[in-house]
Amino acid sequence: MQKNVLFYAKGKFLLFLGYFIPVILLVWFVANFSITAPIWDEWLIPHILEQFYNNQVSFNDFFAQHNEHRIIFPKIIIVILALISRWNINYELSLNIFFSIINSCAIYKLYLLTRSDHNRWLGHVANLITCFTIFSWSQFEIWLSGLGIVWFLANTLVLLSIITIASNYDKLTTTIKLALAATCCFIASFSAAHGLLSWLALLPSVIGLSGNPCQKTRRLTLWIGLWVSSIIIYGIGYNNTGNYHYSLLLEKPLSVLGYFLTLLGAPLASGSIESLLIGLICCLNFAFFAVYGLINLKSEFTHKATPWLSLGLYPLLFALIITIGRGLPTIHMAAGLLSLKLAAVTSRYISISGLFIISLLQIWRLFISQNITDSPQQRKIQWQTKFLIYLFAGIISYLSIVKYLYAVPHAKHNQLHRQNAQACLELVHFIEASSPPSGCLWGFTTSPLKIKQYVAALEKMEFRNFPKDLDFFVAPTQVYGAMEVPQLTDDLTISKAETKSLIFSGWAVIPNQKKLPKLVLLSYQGQKSFFTTAYVAFPRPDVAQALNSQQYTLSGWAIDYPTESMPLGEHIIQAWVYDKQGEQFVKLQGDIKVIVE
Repeated sequence: MQKNVLFYAKGKFLLFLGYFIPVILLVWFVANFSITAPIWDEWLIPHILEQFYNNQVSFNDFFAQHNEHRIIFPKIIIVILALISRWNINYELSLNIFFSIINSCAIYKLYLLTRSDHNRWLGHVANLITCFTIFSWSQFEIWLSGLGIVWFLANTLVLLSIITIASNYDKLTTTIKLALAATCCFIASFSAAHGLLSWLALLPSVIGLSGNPCQKTRRLTLWIGLWVSSIIIYGIGYNNTGNYHYSLLLEKPLSVLGYFLTLLGAPLASGSIESLLIGLICCLNFAFFAVYGLINLKSEFTHKATPWLSLGLYPLLFALIITIGRGLPTIHMAAGLLSLKLAAVTSRYISISGLFIISLLQIWRLFISQNITDSPQQRKIQWQTKFLIYLFAGIISYLSIVKYLYAVPHAKHNQLHRQNAQACLELVHFIEASSPPSGCLWGFTTSPLKIKQYVAALEKMEFRNFPKDLDFFVAPTQVYGAMEVPQLTDDLTISKAETKSLIFSGWAVIPNQKKLPKLVLLSYQGQKSFFTTAYVAFPRPDVAQALNSQQYTLSGWAIDYPTESMPLGEHIIQAWVYDKQGEQFVKLQGDIKVIVE
C-alpha cells in the first residue's frame, strides 16, 4: 500500500514537472534573448504617454486605428505598465508570459470540463503536448515584443468566453453565461482585429446551450446582433490599409490554398512544404469531426467536443482572414510559390494557429475515449493501438522540439536587430533625422522625425535619458579603424545626375575592449552630427590577422549612400565610432574628399 502511494506521488510530481518545464524554458528564452529597445509598432506608445503627461489624453488616442487593428485594451494595459515602470518593456514581456500561463490554465480547465472518467492517460498526453505548444519558442516574434500583449490577450479572452459557456457551475444561468462570454468577445474585438472572429467561433458553443428551439433562436439572433454591433462600432472612421487582389482567388487558387494551409500547419513544421501537409491533415481532421458531430448531434461526444470545436474554429477563421488580408498581396508580389509559403510562416501567427493543433488533440482524445475503456472486462483497445497513440504523440513532440530549436537562430537575429536599434537610440541626438533610409534610424522605424519627437517626450517625462554632451576626439593615440577610399573616380568628383550612390567602407574596433563598436557614423568635417551610419558586421579577416585577434574578424563596415542626398560643393567625409566607456566619439583614419557637382 505504501509503495502504491509513493508511486502515485512520484507520478504526480513527474506530471507536474512535465507541465512546468515549458514555462521554465520560456522564461529562460525570453530572459536570454530579450532586448528592451522599442522598435517599429512599439513606438505608438510614447505618443499616448506624452498626451497623458500633458493632460491631453482622450478616448480617441486609444480608439485610433493601428494598421488594421483597434487595440484599445492592450493600449490601456501597456500605458498603465509604462506609467508604473517608466516604460520598461520587460514588464510587457512578463505580462506576455503571464497571459500564456492563464491560457494554459484555461485549456486545462476546459479539459477538466470535458474529460472522461477513464483513460486519463490520454488526457495527460494531450495536455503535455498542449503545454509545449502554448509556450513554444516558435512564437519568438511576440514573446520578445511588448505588443505581444495584443495577441495573447485576444487568445485569453476567447478561451475565457468558451469556458464560461461550457461551465457547469450551478449559479451561472444561461443568461449570465452569455453575458459574460459576450463581454469577453467584445473586449477581444477591441484588442485585435481578429478578436472580431471570436463571436463567430463561439457560435457552436452558443447553439449547443440547452433550451428549446425558440430559446436557441433568440440567443443566436442576439449573439449575431452583438457581433454586428461590434463591427459597426469598429468601423467608425476606419481606413482600409489593405492592398487586396481578389482576382487571385480565381487566378491562383492553389497558391491561395497553400498559403492558408501553411498558416495552420506552421506550429509543427519548420519548412513551407511540411507546414502545408500538416495544415492539410489538420483541416481534414477538423472537417471530419465537424461532420461527425453534426451526425451525432445529441451524443455525449458532440456535447464535450463543442467547446473544442469553437476553439478550433477561431484559428481556422483567423487563417482565412489573414490569407485574404495579408496572403493575397503576398501572393501577388511573390516570385514563386515557395516564397509565398515561406512568407506565411510568420512567428506571430503561431500563437493563434497553435490553438488549432490543441483543439484537434483534445477532440481526438474525446473520440478515442468514447471507444475505449480501462475496465478489465470490457477492454476494446489492444496494446498495438495504444502503441500507435504513443507513437503519434511522439511524432508531434519531436516536431515541437524541432520547432523549438528552429526558433533559436531567428531569436538571435531578432536580438541583434534590437541591439542595433538600442545602439542607434543611444546616439539619437547626434544622428540627423533627415538622412535617407540608409541611416540606422530607419532600421527600426518608418519615421525618424517622429522618433526624435518621442525621444524628447520620454526625456521630458524622465522615462529615458540619452547622451547629449559628448566629446569628439579627432587625434587618438591608438588606431580605432579606418575609412577606405571609395571605388569611384580618382578625384572623387561626382555628379548628382550621373552617380546614384557612393559606397563608404572600412573597418572599426575599440582598443582594449572585448566588444566591437555597433556603429560607424559619418559626418561632414566640422559638424558634430552624423548624416548616416553603418553597422559594424562584415568579415575582415585581414584586420583580425593584422591586429592578431580573432575578435576583430567581423570588424568591417560599409554603407551605400545616395549622392542625391549630399549637398553641392566640396566636402571632407569623416568616420567615427562611439567609445561608450570614454563617453566620446573617436575619429577613424582616412578622411575622404568628395566634390559634388
